[in-house]
Amino acid sequence: MSRENLVAGDGVVLGEDVEIGANVVIHAGTVIGDGVVIQDNVVLGKQPRLGKKSTAKREPAAPLKIGSGTAICAGAVIFAGSVIGDDCVIGDQTAIRERVTIGDNVIVGRGSLVENDTSIGDNTKIQANVYITAYSLLEDNVFIAPCVATTNDNFMGRTEARHDFVKGPTIRRGARVGGACILLPGIEIGEEAFIAAGALVTKDVPAGKLLKAPVDLPRAKGELEVERILGKMAGKICGTCRKFAVGDSRRRVAKRNLRATRLRMTVKKRRNRCDEIRLEHISPSTIR
Repeated sequence: MSRENLVAGDGVVLGEDVEIGANVVIHAGTVIGDGVVIQDNVVLGKQPRLGKKSTAKREPAAPLKIGSGTAICAGAVIFAGSVIGDDCVIGDQTAIRERVTIGDNVIVGRGSLVENDTSIGDNTKIQANVYITAYSLLEDNVFIAPCVATTNDNFMGRTEARHDFVKGPTIRRGARVGGACILLPGIEIGEEAFIAAGALVTKDVPAGKLLKAPVDLPRAKGELEVERILGKMAGKICGTCRKFAVGDSRRRVAKRNLRATRLRMTVKKRRNRCDEIRLEHISPSTIR
């Protein structure tokens, strides 16, 4: 790599065979292990700049330490006070705040943010665009899918009493969290628990538990699935053909009640059959 426009502060320690790209800034005291790859536009070891009302610690953070064989990808920012283990991958445009501890063989995906005072265990994988809030704990072998958001403040910035309760989630060994899940403050996800995509987690999840997000309406998958849905929705109108799914004799009753809207679904017609059902303008009186 070129090392073009490299800016390195006093006391920076570089191991052997370190690769450094263009426009990299390494702040004073940063320690970088052997074989580390630092791509273009990376900033390492910067001190945090806090707002006047921030509750984070204000004393200067210790120098950043990066273990051997780790790759810091383009545009990433890692703050002082953090310790990154061996053979990690910190993705493009990722930010790791101060006093974060990351174990060995950890992946933090593109565009993710790990806030201050968080601990991440060995072999954990955090996918793209994840937000790990401050004061969180992720143990070994955890998997976090894309776009997961975690929180740590039930008071959302109001009242001084909140300072005693600010705490991120605790995710135990081997737990898996599906895409776009939201974890509320202070909850604990047990070992080997599985949180399905889209779940809102408001309470502790026991070890080995499967937690699924609620599903509002079933999806049609082929003709047999459509027939099954039609059977469950007897007496309701299909929005495409304007006929009852089951029981054509009730059609006239429903037509008198089209003013009331109760259910809606997507409609499409293929080979004179409704693969998906549209239900609209159904009065509760028509469903018996």
